[in-house]
Amino acid sequence: MQVQVSAKRLSFPPTCPCCGLQANTQVAITATRTTGKRVIHTTERSWTFPYCSSCLRHVAVWDAAASWMILTALGAMFAIFSSVAYGLLARLVPGEYTGLGVVGGIGGIVLGIWRFTRKRAEARKMCTSQCVVPARAVSYLGWYGTIQTFAFSSHAYAVTFAQANRSKLVNVSPELRRHLP
Repeated sequence: MQVQVSAKRLSFPPTCPCCGLQANTQVAITATRTTGKRVIHTTERSWTFPYCSSCLRHVAVWDAAASWMILTALGAMFAIFSSVAYGLLARLVPGEYTGLGVVGGIGGIVLGIWRFTRKRAEARKMCTSQCVVPARAVSYLGWYGTIQTFAFSSHAYAVTFAQANRSKLVNVSPELRRHLP
């Protein structure tokens, strides 16, 4: 659920946006904006949300799975490069050449996908029954002037956050309006 607020200061409910339990730590949720065509300017802003350490652990494992997808991409590039090089070498120098590079590249792809799915499954197992998602439950979608836009995986936390910042709400969706007292 998206919530938009117009503010330079926000109030944050002291609960975890993932499981709803008492937060005991914090995490910076960041948005990046890139502007310009010839000269590129990148601006980054962040807000610090309360979180519980248990949920941050499964978020870290979920995010770590992405590094295995990088291995998969490198394996795919290696397989393509090896097969092209093998084809060129076979034409230039007659003889027997093994496709060991291709096999290694395909092995890297398979290993990367396997580890990615294992890490994601591990993150899901770390979640409690109260957790809404194994990934981050809050996204900072960006800003325009003082208007900040957030997306919450938990409707309950979105409503609590909106109530804590009620006087600062803008562009309230009909769904959110139904839940506000």
